[in-house]
Amino acid sequence: IPELSDDKLTDISRSLEKVFGPDSMVPTQEQVHHVDISDEALRATFRYFTPPTRNFTHSLNIASDGKVWFTEFDYNSNRVGSFDPAKQQFQEYESPTPKSVPHNPWVARNGMVWFSELKGRKLSLIDPETGKLTEYPVPDKAGIHTVREDSQGNIWTSGNVTRFDPRTKKFTVFGTANTYDVALDAQDNAWGASGADKPGLFRVDSKTGNIKIYPVADMKFVRGIEVDAQQ
Repeated sequence: IPELSDDKLTDISRSLEKVFGPDSMVPTQEQVHHVDISDEALRATFRYFTPPTRNFTHSLNIASDGKVWFTEFDYNSNRVGSFDPAKQQFQEYESPTPKSVPHNPWVARNGMVWFSELKGRKLSLIDPETGKLTEYPVPDKAGIHTVREDSQGNIWTSGNVTRFDPRTKKFTVFGTANTYDVALDAQDNAWGASGADKPGLFRVDSKTGNIKIYPVADMKFVRGIEVDAQQ
């Protein structure tokens, strides 16, 4: 996502050219460290499948029919894609909003595919049966990052933790519960982590909206978060 000034880009380019460019020094044998590779890894087979549009492939989510959904996380492609491993076929869905930066896909239990638009500031929905793409602009201070579904079919997003009801089309923003990622427990409470002025884990009570913080000593920053089977 090119948000740097021309001067900053020039400075970074010079640094990269110095270290990795054609006139850079070749590392000595002592400077090169190789990781030991297991026999299992050496016997593994990797297959690469290239989408029709050149892109920065980001988050993945697998549907019940086996299709792999992914976002094309860059300005130029601006698409969400799916890959059918059985047919080895790709299908792409372009966002109506230019440079929306699709980020995180989530396949709901009903088969509909939700994803966030970081720069477009929209929560979007794809109907795989019809190919229709619907965008829902998020309100001010709402989160639009990671996407998850709760047991009632509501869609939650991270940033400032936000819940979207697909039936009423209503967004609910939960205070200042700001987090990179969000996970839901068996009671549909949202969990996240914050490394700001109060570093630690936190829980958003889905019924009351109350936020409870669980401090974590020496924690600086947490990205992903999940809830296990003992939730």
